[in-house]
Amino acid sequence: MYKTVYCVNFPQEHEEPNNHDFVTDYNDAKLFIIKSYSEDNVHKSIKYNVWTSTSNGNKKLDAAYREAKDEKEQPCPVFLLFS
Repeated sequence: MYKTVYCVNFPQEHEEPNNHDFVTDYNDAKLFIIKSYSEDNVHKSIKYNVWTSTSNGNKKLDAAYREAKDEKEQPCPVFLLFS
């Protein structure tokens, strides 16, 4: 039995996860708290700018990312906060 894995790709805008010029004041932003059972997976997601979750989780993340990207006035960022 094989398990289907879905991936959500994120643009590679920054080489480092915490830049010194990181903006913290936004009019609008989308935040998701992500639970991972593996610290290694979190490090890989930062390194490769990709995160995979359950099918339902990926659909929610993908919808939020597309909605944020499609906003015409000022696109809002989507943040994944790992717990």
